[in-house]
Amino acid sequence: EESEMEGVQDTDREIYNTRSGREIQNLGGIQPDIDVGSHALSGITKALLYDNYIFDYATRYYHSHEVKKLEEFSFTKEDFEDFQEFLEKEGFNYETSTAQLLNEVLYAAKREGLHQVVKPEIDSLFQKIDRIQTSKLEQHKSQIVGLLTDEIIKRYFYREGLYQYHIKEDEEIRKAVEVLQDTLGMAGLLGRKS
Repeated sequence: EESEMEGVQDTDREIYNTRSGREIQNLGGIQPDIDVGSHALSGITKALLYDNYIFDYATRYYHSHEVKKLEEFSFTKEDFEDFQEFLEKEGFNYETSTAQLLNEVLYAAKREGLHQVVKPEIDSLFQKIDRIQTSKLEQHKSQIVGLLTDEIIKRYFYREGLYQYHIKEDEEIRKAVEVLQDTLGMAGLLGRKS
């Protein structure tokens, strides 16, 4: 889905000032004062969500583990390894754009009678892509573990438990509390003199 903002140059934006002197730009929406990191989902994470692997694993986890108290729950390294085994057993295959294009090349090669010539090289590339899939899971492990943790907590403690968990563990909430407790820093963000 393309954003309506794509193609709008920074020079097309007008700058305004609030009463306290803060600069804001039109056509830009609300930008955070403090960036705590990007939360855009990776392609592999989107695939895990879209195909319900995170949901299904959380359900499986719920039926095979007993968790009595929220404070006792922790998604461990062993749990993540179990999740990877689960994905393998379930046949999870994250098809990258590269893999899709390679399939198209293979199909075209069959039509043109070149299948036998290009197939060994394409198979070699597919093997490399499969190894990359495993590394992508590791590369985006914290994002995946966060989503698994949320889904598992909801199984045991519903949304209320998830909220309690986030109050204690969520980086954005911790940073917000830290900023709100720093009255000088907060005044500076708001452009006020203390």
